[in-house]
Amino acid sequence: MIFGAEPVRPQNVGITDYKTPTSRAQSFFIDFNSSYSMKGGRINSGRGNLELTYRRFYDSIPFGYSIDAIGSFSLEGEEKEGTKVDYLSDAGFRIKKYIEGDAFGSLNLHQSYLKSYDRPAVDLTASLGYGRFMNATALAKAVRIEDLLIEEGVISGRMPRENILDLAKVIDREREYREKFGPIYRERWYEDMEGIIRDSGKLTQEHISAIGVLRMQEVLTRERITDRLYGWDLSVGVKQELMMPRKETKRPAPALDLTVRYARPLGWRIMWSEEMVVNSPFGPRFLDEYKVALTSLFAYEIANRISLNINHLLNLNRSYPKGKLALNNLLNVIFIFYIENKLNLVLSEKISKPENEKIKTAFAMTLNYRIF
Repeated sequence: MIFGAEPVRPQNVGITDYKTPTSRAQSFFIDFNSSYSMKGGRINSGRGNLELTYRRFYDSIPFGYSIDAIGSFSLEGEEKEGTKVDYLSDAGFRIKKYIEGDAFGSLNLHQSYLKSYDRPAVDLTASLGYGRFMNATALAKAVRIEDLLIEEGVISGRMPRENILDLAKVIDREREYREKFGPIYRERWYEDMEGIIRDSGKLTQEHISAIGVLRMQEVLTRERITDRLYGWDLSVGVKQELMMPRKETKRPAPALDLTVRYARPLGWRIMWSEEMVVNSPFGPRFLDEYKVALTSLFAYEIANRISLNINHLLNLNRSYPKGKLALNNLLNVIFIFYIENKLNLVLSEKISKPENEKIKTAFAMTLNYRIF
């Protein structure tokens, strides 16, 4: 097991050295957890929860989009009260077109639905902005492979900067290899990676040994490496509610929407990102009524099979005309233990502090399966 200390040998490349015309990332997870209680040798209550999470990111020179979707379904049964069913969904689709350089226009369609709603809540935001994100996950994988090959004696030291960047670009082109070569794509993919490693002059034998190939497979197919996005963007636009969750509720006035996002890896095992969204309705309530949401993520790969994720959500709401501020905090600390065959054990502790309420905590042990 490889623990999270940075390698002793200095790297010949930095995470922000990786630049490619097209950046993409995709993930799809299934989470399941259940619990029950017994009395007198028989089960008298139980609960089960199933959650699906899908994320997709694509960014090229002229065009980009992102998809974030979460859905959950739960059953809770009591011997005397019967079974209760609950479900929810939350999804967002963002598309942007670069106008000149890093300046862009974007549309963001968002929907949320709870069992208690009459219908989904839907809103649309049209914005102008500036900035761009780059996905350097392939470079993180290339450096992880380099570390393992050095440890196994397959290569004699750090590869030159150009070779490690070329290796990352080949790793990033897996989809292209799959579409071009079909079932035998892995053979061609690994051959090209071996060729780059050989060209570095650091390969200790004519070919990568069996243990070296095994270590490469661990990184490319088994380990879950947190997406390494770096960059920032800022957008200003108008948000309009298209559909309210209650049929009797009137749609509010359009609102100013300001979004700032920032992401940067810290070293090779830590990922940090921030997103702030400020919303205030136009009209007489402008700036007297507003909502601020700040989302923070800290991800640390402690070892090759253990990761720590810390998520923090802060919501600040000011109502009108009373002008009172409501502050809500949610902290989620998650340990992920990678088992085998894309199966993970997830331990999470959730701590929340709603306005004028006591601190609430919840612990969960979940089995997580990564489809891709």
